[in-house]
Amino acid sequence: MSAPIESYGMIGDCQTAALVGSDGSIDWLCWPRFDSDACFAKLLGGQSNGFWLLTPNEEIKSVTR
Repeated sequence: MSAPIESYGMIGDCQTAALVGSDGSIDWLCWPRFDSDACFAKLLGGQSNGFWLLTPNEEIKSVTR
């Protein structure tokens, strides 16, 4: 199950955008434009919907934006 929508941060370049969880998981990404189909859609379901996770090998002790 994905995190609540208010816990996500948005990154983008004025052509596309991604929603990034506090754990570094990109759970929503439409590529290469806003009106493209989603590449990653874990936000709508589970891990089988696709995501990309960038995380350190060690425990995350705090998260800030």
